[in-house]
Amino acid sequence: MAMATTKSTVRFAVMIVAACSLGGGPQRKPTTPEIKADVARLVAHAQKLTRLWPWEPPVPEVDRVARHGKAVAPMLLELIGDDPDLPEFNRPEWTVQQQAELALCRIYGVKEQCGHVYCNRALREENKAVKTYWVSKIAE
Repeated sequence: MAMATTKSTVRFAVMIVAACSLGGGPQRKPTTPEIKADVARLVAHAQKLTRLWPWEPPVPEVDRVARHGKAVAPMLLELIGDDPDLPEFNRPEWTVQQQAELALCRIYGVKEQCGHVYCNRALREENKAVKTYWVSKIAE
């Protein structure tokens, strides 16, 4: 089972890198190999988490990714699903989505709270609004 997770992780990371490299989503600067590697490390670490945020603090890679600033935002946005409660093809786990959202909070200087980050005790409507929030914030 660990092998299947690793293979799906690699496929997912390749898909995200390719989408951002080919202009899939808003982009301010070209994505560098360093940005891609840092996001891949964030995804890999977040997939190993056994608890959700806020019980599990942001992984160290959140700060590392956030140092890239707004240039990394399109890659992070690709990690977030439209509705965390509905299955989506190749969407990462909640832990990965939350860590990507926490990195976006740090990049854009917004509070790490429900509405900006998926919360397992929030209303479904509040969680469904998270991606919309980030799409509009990144477009500013």
